[in-house]
Amino acid sequence: MALKFCDTPSTRPNPVIAFDTERISGLSTLRLAMQQPPSTTPLSQTHNRYPDTLYLELAATPVLSDGTDIEQIDLYLSIDFHQQWQPINTGRVKFGFKGGELKIHLKNGKMPSELRQLSGWVQLSADETPQSSIECQVFSQGEAESPVWKWQGKTGMSVLQGSLPQTKLGTVQVMGQPWGIESVFTVSPGDVYLTSVEGLWSHTISPNQLAVLERKLVLFLLESKLQPYLSRVVWHCDQHPGQSKSEPPNIEEQTVGIDTGETEECPELADVIQRVITAETDNFLELAKIAGLNPLVDFSGAKLLGVNLTGVDLSGANLRGVYLRGADLSDTDLSGADLQGATFGGADLSGAYLSDADLSHGDFHRASLALANLSSANLSSANLSEVNFSSANLSDANLTNANLTQADLHRASLMLANLSGTTWLNSRVEEARFSKNSGLSEEWKLDLKQRGAIFEG
Repeated sequence: MALKFCDTPSTRPNPVIAFDTERISGLSTLRLAMQQPPSTTPLSQTHNRYPDTLYLELAATPVLSDGTDIEQIDLYLSIDFHQQWQPINTGRVKFGFKGGELKIHLKNGKMPSELRQLSGWVQLSADETPQSSIECQVFSQGEAESPVWKWQGKTGMSVLQGSLPQTKLGTVQVMGQPWGIESVFTVSPGDVYLTSVEGLWSHTISPNQLAVLERKLVLFLLESKLQPYLSRVVWHCDQHPGQSKSEPPNIEEQTVGIDTGETEECPELADVIQRVITAETDNFLELAKIAGLNPLVDFSGAKLLGVNLTGVDLSGANLRGVYLRGADLSDTDLSGADLQGATFGGADLSGAYLSDADLSHGDFHRASLALANLSSANLSSANLSEVNFSSANLSDANLTNANLTQADLHRASLMLANLSGTTWLNSRVEEARFSKNSGLSEEWKLDLKQRGAIFEG
């Protein structure tokens, strides 16, 4: 992450700004000097730990008052997301990021929400094909002194890939002296995604073994390589002349650069891989135990493609953003689980217990939820198109803005369900039962009755 100042035209008689930049061992330091006597001398140190996977630049344009003091700072972001190989033991893994967080801590400065500009859907331009792009979503959060930008790809998308050129983050209000900016880009387990694994196990292992081993690798990478941050900049401003100066933290001392060409030797990881591969069971919970993983907390955002979780108890689990396409979850207990933003395309959840589960923003396209219990579940903004809900219990469920296009709701119970903004295009509702539903207009009520729905009370 490189921090630089941009001198732009202003109505004020600002002084000329000059630069003195030095790069040492992957770090960069920058001093801003003014040809008039300065009241402050900003100094920055920056560090990109995995520049081939995530490279970030932060540029700033100062606004001066009375020709000397910095009153405001406009921050601009440039960011590149890519994939990268990491050698491990006898093989290697290729990984990228599905998201992450850019956190900024301001000393004697504020950036209230009304001064933040980067938010909503943004396009990442792809290097391979200049005309193509990948869409991702950016959420602005946090307090004025500690703003946060959360990055998130589309539901089900593998990794963020491409570049976002110089884009304005927002404006910092300088409240006093000395002032400073510290920014870090971090990732969580749910943000790290393996796109390829070579030389660590046979391609003939089961989907359950693969899911557990890939998750173990993700947590290994996160703990050994990707913490405490991926990119960091400490922007420090010296005090007024005559006062003592406090030096910025030495980033080089805190974190060593990462050589991704060097093989990471980990006998403990090799032992776990061998024990999972040779296990005499394919039960998901037992395999997770062998790998030292807790199924209730360690699989948030995990890729569980085609796994067999039949009859497994995952009640209350944190499975936010999990990828369960084609999985067998029949009769699985997911009551009270956090499955927000999860992908269930083509999965079998027939007879599953999903009462009180958070399924909002999930993608269930062509999944089967026949006979499933979804009472009081949150399905707001979920994609439920072509889902089989026959004889399912959806009583008191939240279906606000859910898409039920071509869904099969034959004999399903939707009593007391919130149906505000729900899409019913070509859905099958014969013998489906409705009662005291909020958000359902008289027009839709009549339409559903004509299609065979039953309204009670």
